[in-house]
Amino acid sequence: MNILYGVVCAEMPADYEVEALKAQAIVARTYTIYHIKNGNKHENADLCDSASCCQAWLTKEKRFEKWEYSQRESNWGKITDAVNSTKGKIITYQGEPINAFFHANSGGITENVIDVWGGTGYDYLQAVATSRRK
Repeated sequence: MNILYGVVCAEMPADYEVEALKAQAIVARTYTIYHIKNGNKHENADLCDSASCCQAWLTKEKRFEKWEYSQRESNWGKITDAVNSTKGKIITYQGEPINAFFHANSGGITENVIDVWGGTGYDYLQAVATSRRK
């Protein structure tokens, strides 16, 4: 199984628009590649399955347990299609994968990464106003 299926299905509801699921797949892939390339966060693994530390992740079976029976196959198909249709796509800055932090809700404006995660910040992660399209 593609590991990103388990990340996307854990991080975002399957009833979201397919383009949002595709964006999540790209961000999750980018985050994974960045951390593999820039050193392990953990002694024996590049990432863990804790959303508060790295990325959430569920097995297909655990995800199915949380969906209504009648929605399981269509939801899974939507998730796998989103991941598969973005295969190989990542977000880069100056030719390198970015540290792709992501969140569920910005409340109308994102935060500067330094204010949330500390450190020296990233040029590509600055506060911006957001809007919801109708």
